[in-house]
Amino acid sequence: MLSGVSSKEPECRSCKHAYITYESSFPHGCRLFGFKSAKPPSIVVYESTGQFCNGYEPRPAPSEKERRGGWKG
Repeated sequence: MLSGVSSKEPECRSCKHAYITYESSFPHGCRLFGFKSAKPPSIVVYESTGQFCNGYEPRPAPSEKERRGGWKG
């Protein structure tokens, strides 16, 4: 959350558009808006627009195979 600004702020970790870049300078990314940042995408969107991100979509639940760790063979 943005330092307790509101409960309307989306949680990027559960958004299907958010990802980890593995770049130490810009570890957070948003595929929907096409950027990488040092801050979570929801904070960047709020600081840039003054509005909470309206592109949030929850991640789909992992399949049974993904929960078990993939194929075993």
